[in-house]
Amino acid sequence: MRSFAGGACIALLCGLLTACTPAKTVEAVSKMSKIAMNPDMPIGEPKDQPSKATITLYEDPGVNRNADGQTAPVDVWVFQLSDDGKLMTSDFMSLSQDPKATLGTSYVSHKEKQVAPGQSEILSTWELDKETSFIGVAVGYQAIDMVNWRTAEKVNATGENYNILIPIRAKGVSVQVHR
Repeated sequence: MRSFAGGACIALLCGLLTACTPAKTVEAVSKMSKIAMNPDMPIGEPKDQPSKATITLYEDPGVNRNADGQTAPVDVWVFQLSDDGKLMTSDFMSLSQDPKATLGTSYVSHKEKQVAPGQSEILSTWELDKETSFIGVAVGYQAIDMVNWRTAEKVNATGENYNILIPIRAKGVSVQVHR
């Protein structure tokens, strides 16, 4: 009886909010019931929803050779940034030891992963924060001074579903953003 009374109150409220037209009342009740059944359901237009990114890391075979010529896995840091300036001017040691302090106010969040030569790793879908304007990447190569170990690409914080490929190659890393 209590849930019936609650449902009746919602229907009455919807009727009042939609100027009492039956079609709008039914539409409002339908939307509210969908939200009640699935509280995680996004509310609003897709363009207003946080962007989501599925990120694939791939290291070419033969990359990241040590002094003996053996290939080795690389550590990869993927960042959500409000600005890419600090990433592009930071030194690797500071960034790898304390990314948040090194990137300062441009830091939003990050994920870390290790990738082996010839292998790929997929990061679970990542919802972008409203402050995010760039996806940045830093890679811990053996010969850090001989490669482009960091890069960033502009993204929209809302309204997009990105597939982002981060190829790790012998001469450096890049970010390929696909909508």
